[in-house]
Amino acid sequence: MVKKIFLRYGTKNGDLTKLANELGTAFATSFKLRDSSYLGGDYYLARSVEPTAGSLKLHSNFDPIDGSFIHSEHPEYAFILHVDDVLNEEKVAAALQATNFTLINRSELD
Repeated sequence: MVKKIFLRYGTKNGDLTKLANELGTAFATSFKLRDSSYLGGDYYLARSVEPTAGSLKLHSNFDPIDGSFIHSEHPEYAFILHVDDVLNEEKVAAALQATNFTLINRSELD
């Protein structure tokens, strides 16, 4: 059985749109702007980011509506990048090497 791998990265500063553009270049993909009340408003999504991942989701870690952190266990990170259905962890790490993103969580599901 193939395990699904999910990675979460954080960065301490930046601008959401600029970070999405930077990540788009790093992963050779384009992000689409979306809106979610669950994620505190605007976020960026890229799907089918082969050969690295099934999807990338970038959002602010602070919800201005609730006045709270979305990932309260990591309040030091202003922005969070979810790398879902990882296809190649080494290529994800290589793509993020020139960025200020730090790996903050890794999980596997059967």
